[in-house]
Amino acid sequence: MIFDTHSHCYFEKLAVQIDEIHNAMLASNVTHTVQIWCDISSSLAAIELARKYPNWYATVGYHPVDAQNPALSKDRAGGKMITLGESDSNFTTLPSHDDIDQWLRKLVTEHRDRVVAIGETGLDQYHLSEDPTLRSEELALQYYWFEQLAKMAVDFWLPLVIHSRNARTETIEAIKKFNIQHAVIHCFSEDIDFARELMEYSDTIYFSFSGILTYPKSFEIQEAAKNIPLNRILVETDAPFLAPQAVRGRVNEPAYTKHTLDFLIKIRDESPQEIERQVFENSLKFYWLKA
Repeated sequence: MIFDTHSHCYFEKLAVQIDEIHNAMLASNVTHTVQIWCDISSSLAAIELARKYPNWYATVGYHPVDAQNPALSKDRAGGKMITLGESDSNFTTLPSHDDIDQWLRKLVTEHRDRVVAIGETGLDQYHLSEDPTLRSEELALQYYWFEQLAKMAVDFWLPLVIHSRNARTETIEAIKKFNIQHAVIHCFSEDIDFARELMEYSDTIYFSFSGILTYPKSFEIQEAAKNIPLNRILVETDAPFLAPQAVRGRVNEPAYTKHTLDFLIKIRDESPQEIERQVFENSLKFYWLKA
């Protein structure tokens, strides 16, 4: 069995054909998926999907790109500006940090049976403003929410889903500073030294590979995937983004997790059966789920 550990099927491109997406998953032996929450508008859509199908789960978090400028946050389910007055958040204007924190905690408490992690959160320096003042303010917000969600994960005894882009050193430093122990570096796009430093720091940090692993020029990522111990590896789609090379150019979907797993099997020394079994077991273990 295959576990897509990170996707966003509430995005409009997938949500409009969600039953077909689910059927395609099962046809490709992708039996589990986790809907990763991004902003203060997408949480309910992610949780609703987690309740719609067996073996679908959700997270609650705040993506660093959304957190850095909440006023420009998009409704992930429909592409609209946030209008939270009609949701159960009761926010009619842009909420304060405390409001958001309390609401996130309320969601986790109320939907604890389907929420399996906190995140995604982390650091993303690729999307920061060019203006130095704005850049500093945006990065400060990313760090603020990274720390708040790390605390939330500890409080609820849940793992943390970490996003890191153009922030290799900063991510490692923040993980250590915030004492993050049980986490996954999603959509892994670093080198083996990055992974080794985190593995030395904690034995419950995992590394999840997306379709980027399959791209012809992803040499560092492929080298990492060959050398990270198999019991620390997960696979994901990050759908609807980053379709694997075999289907590149299409809208990504959970069924395509199979292509990433097949590529992992191609470049590693273990048997195909052992890799599929171990990666699936890793996924259950990371999210504290039973088969």
